[in-house]
Amino acid sequence: MAMIPESVVAEIIQRNNIVEVINSFVPLKKAGNGSWKACCPFHQEKTPSFHVSETKQLYYCFGCQKGGDAVKFMRDYLNLDYVEALQQLAQRAGVVIPQNVTPEEEAAYRKRRSEAGRMYDLHEALASFYRQELLQNPNSPVAQYFATRQIPGEYAEKFRIGAAPDSWDASITFLKSRGFTEQEIIAAGVAIEKSPGGRCYDRFRNRLVFAITDENNRVIGFSARIIVKDDTAPKYVNSPETAIFHKGSILYGLAQARDSIRRNKFAIVCEGQLDTIALHRAGLDMAVAPQGLAFRSEQAELIKRYTDKLYLCFDSDSAGQQGTLRVLEFLLPMNFEIYALQIAGGKDPDEIMRTQSADVLHDALKNAIPLTRIILNGLQRSYNLATPNGKVAAAEEAVKLLGAVPNPMLREAYFEEIASALRLPINRLFEFHRKQKRFADNTFSGNQGKSDAADNAPAKYNDMRSENIRHAEASLLLLALNSADGPRQIAECLDEKLLSDSPTALILKELMNMALNGEWFSGSELLSHLPEKLAGDPEVVKMLIRDVELTAEQCRQILEDCPRELQKDYCKRKSQELLYELRETNDIVRQAAILEELKNLRKQ
Repeated sequence: MAMIPESVVAEIIQRNNIVEVINSFVPLKKAGNGSWKACCPFHQEKTPSFHVSETKQLYYCFGCQKGGDAVKFMRDYLNLDYVEALQQLAQRAGVVIPQNVTPEEEAAYRKRRSEAGRMYDLHEALASFYRQELLQNPNSPVAQYFATRQIPGEYAEKFRIGAAPDSWDASITFLKSRGFTEQEIIAAGVAIEKSPGGRCYDRFRNRLVFAITDENNRVIGFSARIIVKDDTAPKYVNSPETAIFHKGSILYGLAQARDSIRRNKFAIVCEGQLDTIALHRAGLDMAVAPQGLAFRSEQAELIKRYTDKLYLCFDSDSAGQQGTLRVLEFLLPMNFEIYALQIAGGKDPDEIMRTQSADVLHDALKNAIPLTRIILNGLQRSYNLATPNGKVAAAEEAVKLLGAVPNPMLREAYFEEIASALRLPINRLFEFHRKQKRFADNTFSGNQGKSDAADNAPAKYNDMRSENIRHAEASLLLLALNSADGPRQIAECLDEKLLSDSPTALILKELMNMALNGEWFSGSELLSHLPEKLAGDPEVVKMLIRDVELTAEQCRQILEDCPRELQKDYCKRKSQELLYELRETNDIVRQAAILEELKNLRKQ
């Protein structure tokens, strides 16, 4: 593939208005301020459902769900690869692409490589600085909080745990003393520039800091935990996306776990840094955790290099069960052998290691449940498996999930297990699967010559949200996209745990995290800053292309009503989960704790 300098790529995109590009192939008609429409060039239709936003420099078809920016249109319409599409757009705009990379461009490329090397050095130096801050200040608030976590010194060293001082510029001052410039410090994401050319300050302050490393154990970012309860501050502050830190492709603890994974031929996937460290302390040093808001396909591909067998160790509450089902959507098409740990009392590994013993975790591994049980456990939170309707609905959801298993014999074996567990005729499950498969085949049958695109299309989100939650999350996203102040206002009044893992909620979470880092993007610019899986989802383009202006009163109403609706739904789901657990447990102490939790939920 020919190398096109980044500066030239930026110029090509900047000089190609998407409306003019698409209109040269497909006649567009004005449909409002900054909006155009046409009959879709990607499928047969009589009524126009293909929309182009000049303001956001995006297109989207509400019929076949294709969408993207100008480069994506050229790739799809002319069946080009990325470089070919850029070459066509460059020719159209009169931008000259160097046929051979000049010495200056080669030097610029080497400079970028050198800058990446400097960024690794910067992160390594800062990780050592944070480590020393924790060790040399045992009476500091961070050190005192760390002591409550009961993590032995050797594991704090192994995972590079440190302390960010309660200072606005301690990290900046240290890094400058090591020869790093302010521009390098800001580019590395460890400092925030208040305004262009203005004062900058430390991103991580008075927090317990976990160094994030890549699979080669190079420090590439940080995750900093709050040490006091504060509802107005985020529990964790994480490094932003940088030249070396891409959270969607990182597994926390992989560098420390990969030898054990290879040796034991399986990995444990858990939630967060503290659970990962707890499992390693328990002798289960093949544990890793996804970095970021949710498990992504890039992370599944990364762990696939080391093993085909996974044990999932997620929370046993309703959100954890639903999260497990979402993870399966990424894992099942990759032929993983999958089990799940169930820890008594719904506790997480970190709590187990602080209050009980490693034996509890080893027993949970020994008694791990198989894939079909994982699915049924997750679905019984949403469906009443004691009723015929509930059984059928759960079976259909299970078939949709298991339909992604590539091996036909294995897939049929799973179907038989589901049918047996639900006491349903196996032939009905096969029949439903065949219908689903025919529907999927028919969906793509009109895209002749586009089979690769169909094969790589993201899996459709299996939406189990109620209508009021869909509406609340969509309204909050509209507010977040409406102005730079929207995500910050939402972050101040909404706990992320109340959000689902729908594409709508994932974009909202990304915008909220950007707001905490002082960033905000919209349209095609936002698309370029989203994780690859989200950016490639046509449903995401559909959301971003919407052009809705909100009044001040509407903004106020959204901020007032939607978080309350999400809180109400969360309390309802949490209550159902606790009532289910109350029926299942014989532990008197746990029963009392559940009743107290239910009492507190009713007060909210």
